Amino acid sequence: SFNPISALTHATLEEICRFKETRSLAAQMMAESQAAAEKLGVTFRHTIEKRIAGAESVGAHKTSMLQDGEVGRSLEIEALLGAVLEMAALTDTPAPAIQSVYACVKLLNRQMITQNAGVRLAAEWGCSGDMTASHGNGDRALNAQYSKATLASTPHLDSTKDILNADLLAVFV
Repeated sequence: SFNPISALTHATLEEICRFKETRSLAAQMMAESQAAAEKLGVTFRHTIEKRIAGAESVGAHKTSMLQDGEVGRSLEIEALLGAVLEMAALTDTPAPAIQSVYACVKLLNRQMITQNAGVRLAAEWGCSGDMTASHGNGDRALNAQYSKATLASTPHLDSTKDILNADLLAVFV
């Protein structure tokens, strides 16, 4: 679960585990995988929470799928997600979280192949500025000063909307 989540979010193991929503998603994906595996007779020595805690203790590690995505290498989707979905189908085990992440990672991989490019966040390729100004709901917002500076330094971006699309989502490099 950590590999595809990190490829989609550009987060390290530690960041995934410390962010409530991605921690919950990883746990759900693990529960779906475990349910299918248990139907095939597999037993697990460690709880899902213990596995997540172990991943968190690794620290700021970039998963292999994230590293591959950053440099434009094809992602190991079928080995890490497709096989689990096949196992879920064979055991008639619902796996909606895994299926959703699988669909998103497949599209990310297709985009990288089509664009012949890796994917990095704007800050990773040298943009500077405050993208973390928080509003009451905790969502990230683009700072007005950052927008002006980015627009001035990147002539291919024609508007704040372009900056949002490029910087907040991801940039193909």
